[in-house]
Amino acid sequence: MSIDVEPKDLGKVIQLVAKSDGWKKEETRFIIDRTILITGNPDPGIVHQTPAVLIGPLRAAWLTTKEKRPNDFNGPKVAVRRLAVIDGVFQTDAVETDYFTAWGLPQAEESKPLFAEHERQVVVNRADSPNALYETSIPWANCTHNILLDRNGDILFMIRSMSQGFNQGRVSVTEEEQMEPDDSSPFFASHRSFTEELDLLVPEQRISLLGVALEKGAAYPAYAFVGETDVLAKDIVNSWERARDYNENTALFVVPMTQIDRWMSADEITSEVWQTNFLAGNIALDARLKLHNTSAWRLELARKFTQS
Repeated sequence: MSIDVEPKDLGKVIQLVAKSDGWKKEETRFIIDRTILITGNPDPGIVHQTPAVLIGPLRAAWLTTKEKRPNDFNGPKVAVRRLAVIDGVFQTDAVETDYFTAWGLPQAEESKPLFAEHERQVVVNRADSPNALYETSIPWANCTHNILLDRNGDILFMIRSMSQGFNQGRVSVTEEEQMEPDDSSPFFASHRSFTEELDLLVPEQRISLLGVALEKGAAYPAYAFVGETDVLAKDIVNSWERARDYNENTALFVVPMTQIDRWMSADEITSEVWQTNFLAGNIALDARLKLHNTSAWRLELARKFTQS
């Protein structure tokens, strides 16, 4: 299948690269320099390599997160500095950062100009098709946006808890997980996400990378993965309820591929639509739902993947 390496503005995301039949792990490279930390952490005891020009804006970003998200844990994250397609192989080059720095970048007044420049520059493809090269100087923290297909090829949807730092109360296709430096690759982060949020084992061999996009207004590249399981979605309810991160989501839905247009065709998904797909969870009978910012993009990628 051909690889699409030209940036495409799709509204809430700008797709940078995509491959309709997906990259398997062995068709990708992940290179991280764990000796480099780029952070806004003001602790003078932290050893980091933050460029002097970024220290002020990143410190403002870090302190903004600490103020606005006081209950969040400032965990270590993976910062994508360069992503490339080279002779068909997808490569990520990365260093380390932290959650407070990444979350606050689009929020703090002092870092907003830096983030706006990142959004302008990161979508510039610096290599000629069929190759691609996208780069950024800011700590652009990797986040896996994970789609689960059950044995029938149906898609699991979840509603994000209001306690989450991104897209609270919105419908995800299926869920998201920020990559951590201990993860061996973005594929492992995707695999880990299904375990932690659904208590479901999806081997890395059954996970494919469908594309990467810039999610507007977030300092996280969206890596869209699709995982395939032999379990039926209706049988995931019990495992979800015992999952480690069960409280990160409040409801489950299973949507056949033939019905995804019903979820994508309106700004709000009414009960007439979602009730036919509802599996479990807490939701008002008259709830009007909105999609996560990357969900429509993920659905189109999933549709192409199942047709390839």
